[in-house]
Amino acid sequence: MSLAAIRIGKSGIRFVSQYPPLNRGRDWVIEGWWIRDHKPDSWPETAEERKLAAMRYGLREEDYCPYPREMHVGNYPDLGRINYALKDPYENWSYPGMRRNFNEPVDFFHDVIFADRYTVTGVEYASSYSNIFAFWQKFVRLLQYIGGFGLFLYLTTFMIPTNEVPVKPKQYAYDYEWAFPYRDPKKFPLVHYTFEPED
Repeated sequence: MSLAAIRIGKSGIRFVSQYPPLNRGRDWVIEGWWIRDHKPDSWPETAEERKLAAMRYGLREEDYCPYPREMHVGNYPDLGRINYALKDPYENWSYPGMRRNFNEPVDFFHDVIFADRYTVTGVEYASSYSNIFAFWQKFVRLLQYIGGFGLFLYLTTFMIPTNEVPVKPKQYAYDYEWAFPYRDPKKFPLVHYTFEPED
């Protein structure tokens, strides 16, 4: 923003706080995006509310189906489970990394069924690891992993030598004061006084 853009008005100087892009009466956000626009409204009760909710999410009225009221997600539409693996990789997506187009509504569980997470294609369950072994076999395998790692920690803690200094007897400040320099300090034991009341 140059000085020429600020020097307008009767006084000759316009304050930055009066600059229109900064004085919109709301937070500094990207134009056309506001957090309240993405917050779902209440669950639609009437046909008119269903029609408005369908228009809001860019769906036809006959295609709009909200989630059950017990999920507490408002009027957000149930779009079905369409995950990353089911979408065409050769289509010209607006966001190729997510295989999503601009303003395309996403499923409520989109963060769960993303490319590197859970998938719902149905093909992977026939040969998945979870169907090869029974529950007790998976539990034994888990115990093997945990027990092996615990044994490794035990062995590395107690068998590998460390550079710890052995514990020495407690040293007092005036051990060698009377014996210095040529006498034996054991002949001068220290007297320690306590402040306990006499009986």
